Amino acid sequence: MSGAKVVGIHGGSSGGKNAKPLPTPLVKLRELTKQHVHTLLRSLFDGADDALFAMADKAGTNNEQTVYFDAMRELRLQKKQIATAVVKSVIRSFNEVGNYQAKYIQQTRAESNIDELSLIQNEDLEIRVAVEGMVNRLRANAGRQLGDLQHRVESLLSGKKLESDQVPASPEALCDGFVTGCSELEIDIRAQLVVL
Repeated sequence: MSGAKVVGIHGGSSGGKNAKPLPTPLVKLRELTKQHVHTLLRSLFDGADDALFAMADKAGTNNEQTVYFDAMRELRLQKKQIATAVVKSVIRSFNEVGNYQAKYIQQTRAESNIDELSLIQNEDLEIRVAVEGMVNRLRANAGRQLGDLQHRVESLLSGKKLESDQVPASPEALCDGFVTGCSELEIDIRAQLVVL
């Protein structure tokens, strides 16, 4: 029976009483996306490892070199938790389609008025700028595909209009999961910016 494969798509906590099951094409896309995200994350971690090693190699002092080597080690130790956070965010973006809000991104945008910018620590500001850059690069590199996905998802949801950040697996969902996962990394800000 194919109906058994659709049970539990809302993860038990995000749907609520009025939640409707996802259309079958979205369920299939969610599963394919999870697999693809795992592949992309492997590539991302390899690239981050290479970038941190290159930074350590170029470091002018032993102290700087230690910062990057420690970051490499920490990233290797935490990559499973980071990957889990990204996948959870992507799944949530599907399960809450039309209502999904990237927690970190929304918080950052809400706090980004001029008065509050002066109160933000320099490191926090640098991370916010890096995250916004990540979202913008993803959107620039895949804009047409994201637009096509948005139209298809809207048609599957009987024409419900979505904001661009509410589309399943949006750049906001991916980056939000990544930043959430990386928030537990105990690494220097310089290395953290390299990873982001």
